[in-house]
Amino acid sequence: PPQPLIELLSGEQTSYACTYQAMVIPMQMPQISGPPPEQAAGALKQLKYCILAMGACMVGRLLTALGQGLIGIDLFGILDMFIGVSMGAFMLKEDEHLASFYKCLAAGPCMQCAQQGMGGMQCLMPFMMITVMNFVFDLLMRSAYMVYQPYGLFLIGCIVSQGAAAYLAWTVYKMVRDLAPADGMEMGGGGYAQQGDQPSDAAPQGSSNFTPFAGAGNRLGG
Repeated sequence: PPQPLIELLSGEQTSYACTYQAMVIPMQMPQISGPPPEQAAGALKQLKYCILAMGACMVGRLLTALGQGLIGIDLFGILDMFIGVSMGAFMLKEDEHLASFYKCLAAGPCMQCAQQGMGGMQCLMPFMMITVMNFVFDLLMRSAYMVYQPYGLFLIGCIVSQGAAAYLAWTVYKMVRDLAPADGMEMGGGGYAQQGDQPSDAAPQGSSNFTPFAGAGNRLGG
């Protein structure tokens, strides 16, 4: 193959590897648990429609790439977007429009994640990070292929929907962060503290009853 195509495929593999590592390697990011606050209901509803738009544009992008012979240069980009849409389905797994897709994932390729209890607001930050990465890679590395229609139309739809989804996810995160103490949401950093741990500078309590100057003395030189 031509050298530019080899370099592009190499970049696509790097993109897919980075996205996969972002899902597998635990990163130092805030962890969110609990139900979303009522104030974020509107933003979550808009985020749901963005995820649905991402899925529709991804399917059109896949079909047109196959039909126009562009799948070789966009395969990893489509796989990256599938990971982002799947993460969004796990995040909103109780939504009526995404519940069926979540059940398909939970019974198939993502069964292990579902068995571990993944889902809900704990997927908000991973979804946002993966979507931002996909948005940047699509915008910088695949904008030149927008001229190939109708593939370019679905590519533009993917970029716009991913950018909007990333912005709305950040909006929801800020709401959760600001309302966490009042609404019972739990947030924590990358580290953890085991229950029962004591500060390292705490002095151990001894069990002996030692009393100074209570023993028998010895006379020197005697």
